[in-house]
Amino acid sequence: MSYEVARQVITSYFQANFLNEQDAEPLPVEYPNRIYALPDGAAAAPWARFSIRHGMKQATDVGTRSSRIGGEATLQIFLPEDSGVKLGRQLGDLIISFMEDVFLGTDDGVVRFRKVSVRELPPDNGWDQTSVVMPFERDIYGAGQAGTFIPYVPPGP
Repeated sequence: MSYEVARQVITSYFQANFLNEQDAEPLPVEYPNRIYALPDGAAAAPWARFSIRHGMKQATDVGTRSSRIGGEATLQIFLPEDSGVKLGRQLGDLIISFMEDVFLGTDDGVVRFRKVSVRELPPDNGWDQTSVVMPFERDIYGAGQAGTFIPYVPPGP
């Protein structure tokens, strides 16, 4: 599963489930590669930013090209300062309900989400922030040998 396919799988699953009763997102969300105008001034409304960060790649088996990459998807929820954090907590609970312990698969790999956490951060620049962190691992399936075997030869006496 390529990085781009993983991004598409994760983002489309999130978007399909992060909806309210009117089949609309409960607040405006800034997704990567989309133009988004941030709310401005005292009339600013809550908004969120969705991002995906990949971590290190490691082999899953000896003798195959299969590997695993860890990472996390994050929804940063921004609420005008002093407006309360209830909405951030409610959205955190909603995301936990559909992202925690979920497996998303394609023909060439799978994304496994782990336990989701909700973190409230102190106000900054007029905004309170609640971050919903969704850790995942994604497997990449391969075939054949992992590479060339080079035997270790200890140095001579």
